[in-house]
Amino acid sequence: MAVIYEAAALTTGGTFRAYNIAETVICVTEDGTEGITDFIHQEDRDTALGAPEMLIPLLTAWLYEMRRGLDIITASLTSRSE
Repeated sequence: MAVIYEAAALTTGGTFRAYNIAETVICVTEDGTEGITDFIHQEDRDTALGAPEMLIPLLTAWLYEMRRGLDIITASLTSRSE
């Protein structure tokens, strides 16, 4: 049984989620929008960024860069089993 970690950030413009789809690739989605919003590609040599604890800081940084003007209300990390 695999455990998938997901970061969710509630903003003034909607809810965004991030999760690993590969060791060095993070997928970003937006609630209410079909499909994938963006991918965050990491350097192969920076393995610490692939840790579940880094999903919230990476999603927060992505929001500040790609969705400027949105305020982050709350962010959380959850795990779900497949």
